[in-house]
Amino acid sequence: MWLIEALKDGHRVDVVTTGGWDLKELNHAYSTSVQSHEVHIRIPPVARLLGKASAAALRAGIYQRYCRSVAIDYDLCISAYNITDWGAPAIHFIADFCWSKEIRDRFDPQTPGMFYRDSPLRRTYLEIGRLLRRPSGRNPWREDIIIANSVWTAKTLHAMYGRQFQVIYPPVPGMYPIVSWEKKVPDFFCISRIEPEKRIEDAISILSRVRTYGYPVKFHVMGRFPETPYARRLKALCKKNAEWIVLEGAVYGPAKFELLSRFRYGIHTCRREAFGITVAEMVRAGAIPFAPAEGGQAEILGDESLLFHDLDDAVVRIVEVLRSEDRQAKVRHRLAEKGRLFSEGHFVSNIQRLIEAKDV
Repeated sequence: MWLIEALKDGHRVDVVTTGGWDLKELNHAYSTSVQSHEVHIRIPPVARLLGKASAAALRAGIYQRYCRSVAIDYDLCISAYNITDWGAPAIHFIADFCWSKEIRDRFDPQTPGMFYRDSPLRRTYLEIGRLLRRPSGRNPWREDIIIANSVWTAKTLHAMYGRQFQVIYPPVPGMYPIVSWEKKVPDFFCISRIEPEKRIEDAISILSRVRTYGYPVKFHVMGRFPETPYARRLKALCKKNAEWIVLEGAVYGPAKFELLSRFRYGIHTCRREAFGITVAEMVRAGAIPFAPAEGGQAEILGDESLLFHDLDDAVVRIVEVLRSEDRQAKVRHRLAEKGRLFSEGHFVSNIQRLIEAKDV
């Protein structure tokens, strides 16, 4: 959505998608103001047959094939979410590592659900998706412009592909109310997709132990709970500790900005984020976040006192910060400076310079 904002005034912008486009909801979720006449939507006709079914491999195959069929219509092709095989020179923005099983398994292996286990049925399903894709033969990793969303992402990609990658931090949009530290509630919050790799149960374990040190903090969990085994287990754990865990549900737009600005502390427990936009949101909201020491979130914070290596280390570092008002004041000052790197204006300017560059 912010790529559209950056490009809409000087270019005709079309979006290729297999569905799920609701401009009003997207503007509300991402604090953009894109008008219907400023963007044109192209949906592969065959994708409509899938309806609301997930079918990620089939959607990906349909999407890739359709992109190659329409690429000739455009002066520039852009993939806003990882690699798209346009069959033509393009710019690709790397958002995460969902496309690489090798990286996922190396950094954060998960036990697959029943459908995702290796089986003849799943192999057949994936093969159909691969046949639908029918690769063009181009190698985007070597021939195209690849934009990483953090220095950590760029280094991880460099180790795989042996080339340098440009970094543009994604925007963290929103008008966050200015709330004085004294008026903020001395509680913790997280805002996250409710999925296993986010390890929200680790945050509960950490804060439960912090509370034993005499800090009666509460934990506010923000996010939509889907009907999945992990979400059901997490909800049960939260209800078991209902005296100090508050389920805020999904929040968007101004309501989210107001809620995030109320609390002093944030916690993020996904072990390695390519960027970690929720950590940047915590910074923009004026909170002091704590996060794992590896991944893009470490760049966002840039402060060893806020970065932990395991659950025991997290408890120690949080307690050390909570017991020192002087340390908190210094941390807040440093984070306020960092927050400017993630503004919408900074992102839009970087994108416009990228598009105007001679090598594009």
